[in-house]
Amino acid sequence: MRAITVRDRDAGLAGLSLTDMPYSHAAEKDVIVRVYAAGFTPGELDWPATWTDRAGRVARLSVLTVEES
Repeated sequence: MRAITVRDRDAGLAGLSLTDMPYSHAAEKDVIVRVYAAGFTPGELDWPATWTDRAGRVARLSVLTVEES
């Protein structure tokens, strides 16, 4: 699967890249959906959740998307 990712919070939009990612596995209470198109908002780079994982740790790699179809 391919995803828009960001690794450097300070790089802003210049830090975005299209990355080949492994397919995800569903965790408890999760579902996997097939996405044909996705988008994000530039403001997403400022959201605290973009830079932390579910456990509240600093994320080294974030996959951006807030709108899917």
